[in-house]
Amino acid sequence: MTLANFAQPDVTLRLDLDGIIRRADLSEAMGGEGLEAWVGRPWAETVTEGGNAQVLRMLDDARTSGLSSFHQVRQRFPSGLEIALEYATVRLGEGGLIAIGRSLEVVSELRARFLATQTSMERDAWRLREVETRYRLLFDASAQPVLLIDANDTRVVEANPAAVRALGRVSDLRLLPELADDDRDGFAATLERVREQGKAPGVVVHLGPHRQPWLVRASLVDAGSSATFVLQLSPTAATLERSEGLPVEELIARLPEGFVVVDGEGVIRMANRAFRELVAQPADPALVGQPVDRWLARPGADLVAIRDHVHRSGVLSGFASALRRASGEIEVELSAVTTGEFVGILVRRRSRSLPAGARSGPEAKALLREMVQEAVASVEQSCIDAVEEIGQSERERAAQLLAMRRRDLHDKLTRQASETGAANDEPDPTPGDD
Repeated sequence: MTLANFAQPDVTLRLDLDGIIRRADLSEAMGGEGLEAWVGRPWAETVTEGGNAQVLRMLDDARTSGLSSFHQVRQRFPSGLEIALEYATVRLGEGGLIAIGRSLEVVSELRARFLATQTSMERDAWRLREVETRYRLLFDASAQPVLLIDANDTRVVEANPAAVRALGRVSDLRLLPELADDDRDGFAATLERVREQGKAPGVVVHLGPHRQPWLVRASLVDAGSSATFVLQLSPTAATLERSEGLPVEELIARLPEGFVVVDGEGVIRMANRAFRELVAQPADPALVGQPVDRWLARPGADLVAIRDHVHRSGVLSGFASALRRASGEIEVELSAVTTGEFVGILVRRRSRSLPAGARSGPEAKALLREMVQEAVASVEQSCIDAVEEIGQSERERAAQLLAMRRRDLHDKLTRQASETGAANDEPDPTPGDD
């Protein structure tokens, strides 16, 4: 039964002043029972033994004071059904009395529902408290600085201990006005993109008393009327250098091979000049915050293989891969190490050598022939360059040393001069020079 049913009387009895039933009505919720047999009988005879005294007391109270208190009786219906009812009796002037009864089963049902709802709410409250406790433990124990900021005014609502150690006291600080002009627009655009799309690439901002650079990634927690951004701060190479007092960035920048640091999601945190040259990206900000998969020839597969190997054995060496850039792919060899949270990848161009699987057969012979021809051509070219510097009288001797006819030597010199745009005033050789 609903609360509306409970508000309506389940049984209505119209009585004369002597307590004789003149009319009996049931609510729709109690439908199905015929009460014609009650008409003309004393009300006290329609209840079970033990309820007679309660009925007589209600009749006396209604006759004398006009209204009786509520009393509980077990009402016996003509069909034999017995239901616990709670009655109150009211006097209607000289017109008699009216008894209004409500089923206690409805009250019991509502009480049971209330208790069940209360128990469920208490259970949910305990679960919520447990989740909040776990969140608090993770929030406080995280080694990575985390900030919670209000989505409306970027006010710092809460900062975990790692953030306080790295940035100082930041509670109630409005973050956006504190940023430098160069950082403010990019940070605001990142928050707006997170608000609209749910995620956005990380952005580098300078925070703390020393304005250290941090890579910031944001996520949105929307709680209806209030929304909060969760900011995860990760140190860049410059931040690590400043905290350790070591010229890490300078040393890495001078490496002749490419070097790149990625996080657990494959996002570039730092890249040196050699790596930028390999992927034809002259500016470091164009790389930081981008997935390294963007430049790997096999997106996803190579990075997964590298991470699995370094996390399993701690180091990776001689991994064959390729980098993509606008001018085409270049073959590279990758070596990697990990600190657990970050992976450092060393990238060097692959030298031309016989692959392990092509050391025999036609492919090996063709590749070897090509390498030998390239070596001979290189030596021959060096000799020709040297011949250009000697006099005309020595060229015949040079041709003999190179095991070629003087005409052939002359043709090569002429072709080389034509390719470089240099003038060649030497007269054509005579037939006797052959």
